[in-house]
Parts: sequence; C-alpha cells; structure tokens
Amino acid sequence: MSVPGCDSKDFSVLGRAAAALGVVVAAGLVARVLMVMSRPPVSDPDTASYVELARDIRLMSFRGWDGARTPVYPLLLLAGGCNLDTARIVQILIGIATASILVLMVVRRTQSGVFAAMVGLAYVLDLGQMSFESALMSETLCTFFLLASVFVLDHIVSGRQMSERERLALCATLGLLTAVTALTRPLYSFVIVIYFFAVRGLAAPWQARTRWWAASLTALVAPAAGLMLAWCAFNWLTVGYFGLMSTVGFGLSNQSGEFMEMAPDRYAAIRDPYLRAVRRQLATSGSRFEPIFDAAPEIYRETGWSDVELSRRLTRMSIEMFASHPLLYAQGVSRAWIRFWVPGAYYDVLLNHGQQGLMVRLWRLQKPFFFGINILFLLLSGSCLVRWVRRRPNAGLVRYLVALVLVASLVQAAMELGENSRYSVPTYPVVLYVVSIWAWDLRRRYSAAA
Repeated sequence: MSVPGCDSKDFSVLGRAAAALGVVVAAGLVARVLMVMSRPPVSDPDTASYVELARDIRLMSFRGWDGARTPVYPLLLLAGGCNLDTARIVQILIGIATASILVLMVVRRTQSGVFAAMVGLAYVLDLGQMSFESALMSETLCTFFLLASVFVLDHIVSGRQMSERERLALCATLGLLTAVTALTRPLYSFVIVIYFFAVRGLAAPWQARTRWWAASLTALVAPAAGLMLAWCAFNWLTVGYFGLMSTVGFGLSNQSGEFMEMAPDRYAAIRDPYLRAVRRQLATSGSRFEPIFDAAPEIYRETGWSDVELSRRLTRMSIEMFASHPLLYAQGVSRAWIRFWVPGAYYDVLLNHGQQGLMVRLWRLQKPFFFGINILFLLLSGSCLVRWVRRRPNAGLVRYLVALVLVASLVQAAMELGENSRYSVPTYPVVLYVVSIWAWDLRRRYSAAA
C-alpha cells in the first residue's frame, strides 16, 4: 500500500538518511562520552568576558560593559546558568547536531546513505572539533549556525516548487541565521553579502519575477541587517562605539605589532610600552603572543584611556602603518592566511594532566587527513576561479560556498595574526561538504564513462 503524495524513492532516501544519521549520532555520542569521562571542560582566556556579559544580561546592568563581546554565546551560557559543565554538554549536543545537518546535506545531494555516513563520521570523530566542544568558547556554536544557514540556502536555491509564503519564510530564516552567526563571531558579518548574490544568482526560472526579488531579498536582508545594526546601536549607546565589537584595534595590533618599531612618534604612548612588553615576553618564554594585552595596563596608567579609546587609537595607528609599509603588512597577512588552513585543536582539552597522551597522538594521526581536505578545497577553489575567469559554467551553489570560505580566510588574515587556525573551525564542515560533493561527482563521471 502506498501513501498519497509519496513514492518508493522518497521512502528509500528517507531510510538511507535515517540509517546514516543513526550511525553518525551513535559514533559521535560514544566518542564524546569518552571525552567527558577523561577530560574536564576547559576555560579559555576569552571565557571570562563571555561570562561577564552573560551576567550583565541577567542583571540588565551594563555599567562596566566595554563592548568587547557579541551576545549570542553569552546567552547560551546564561541559559545554562553559567555552569561550565552544563555549557559543555550543550556544546557537545550542538556538535552532534552540526554533524547531522552535514549528513542530511550530503544525502540530499548524493542520495547515498553510505557516503553520507562516511562524511558525517569524518566530521563527528574529528578530535579538533571535539576539543573545541569541550572548551568554553564560541567556535562550536558559530559552526552550527553557519552550517544551518548553508542548509537553508541550499533549500532556497534547489529549484523545488514552493509557495511564495514558504519562500519568504525560508529567506527570512536565512537572514536570521546569518545575523545570529555574525552575533556569535563578528568575522562572519560579511556572509549576508554572499547569500544575497547566491539567492539572486541561483534563482530557478520560475523565481525570476521582479516581485519575487523585491519580497525575497527584503526578507533575507531585513532580519540580518536589523539585528546587527541593533547591536551596533546598543554598543553606541552604552560605550560610544558603533560596531559589533569594540576590540577591532587589539586584533589589528597583532599585525601592525610585527613592525611596531616603525610606528610614528605620535603613537609613542602605544609603541614604547608595546615594545617593552615584547622584550619581556621574549625574555621569559622565548616567544611573543598578543603583547598588546601585556602592554595595556601601562598604557592605561600613562594615558588614562579606556579600552574603547585604546582600541580606536590602535585601529588608526595600524591602518596608517599598513598604508606606509604595505609589503610588511602583506607578509603578515600571508602568514595568517597560511595558518588558517592548518587544522587546529584546543590542546588543553587533549592533554592528559598537562602531558601528551593518547588524545594528542590520535590527533596527530588525524591532522594530515584534515590538512589534505583543506588542500583539495584550495585546488577546487582555483578551478572555480579559472572557470569564472574563462566565463564557463560553475557548479551552482558550490561556487558561493567556496567564496564564503575564501572570504573568511582573507578577512581573518587581514584582521589578525595569532591563533588563526581557530578562525577556520566554523568553516570546516562547509569545506568538508564541498570536497565530498566534488569527490562524489568525480566518481559518478568516471563510472558513467566506464
């Protein structure tokens, strides 16, 4: 007996998807239970500022607020009572949900449950991703929202007939997810531009009416722009800084700090304490890491500036130095961009009482595989660019996903020089999806030729 409106193919695909999801979720839960039993959650230096904002939101008092964080991750902490163990469990569930979305996307594209399960396992058993789930920081949550937005975008541009109300609802959902992603990690505020062109460029013929564009693109942009501008306005009213976060200058100083001795004398109040902090770090540890935070207390004492004022002056100084020394800046950007593609893990989670044990050895075995995935993605990106230059047809949605990841890699490199591999964590399931679809299509073409 058949169900009206459904055929055997629909049930077959649903069955394969359910089987793949069952395998991936079960494997992910087992791996994470072992992680929880062997490792406690780890607080990052950033964790305290997230907890502080969560408490400010709970008390609705922002007297000491400095505009350093965006609100989404603090809201997650607040929902768990700012309990680190609770937050870790929630992040683990979010990580498994991210793997489930990836499986559904691969099944939809390939109709293969086995292949989708393989891709899902590659993600859900990634010790790098698992380590960030056990660290109290925003990477895991941002990864989920970014991939969820890609999932909705794929649904919008699939070409499937749907009612106008359903299309508008999906566009509004995409805009909302884009805003939430940016309010989790401000680096991804550019994503709305990629999605705007994706929705416009991948329209099916039946979507080509002007009325559809006016309504759908408004439904996409309005919630994204509205929420981001609302947070910028909140920062302006509370700390006098119009932006998603007030610490842009601190990040830029990691680039300009590479040649801080060349800063003009008018920035001596920053330059001299910064260079003293660098010398102290080199004397004690033999390396340097974000010296501006070591130099900041001295700068505050000497100048009386606030965090926001120092960030403004660091931004102005850095931009002037980049313009005056473009080759030095380009070298720093190149180093940061290369680091983006090196798979990262939160080592404090993987270490066993500070010692390198089984987890670290397993990660070192996994790392070359994930690095190879990144290299394949870059090769595919080059292929997409060549096809675009030659004005040949590109692979639909894939070219916009390639653009998303490449723009993220370039923006973070221009803004920061330090732990750049952290910034690639949210984009990794997108990279894995693109490479997997390319591998599947390549296999299908060779099978057809044979």
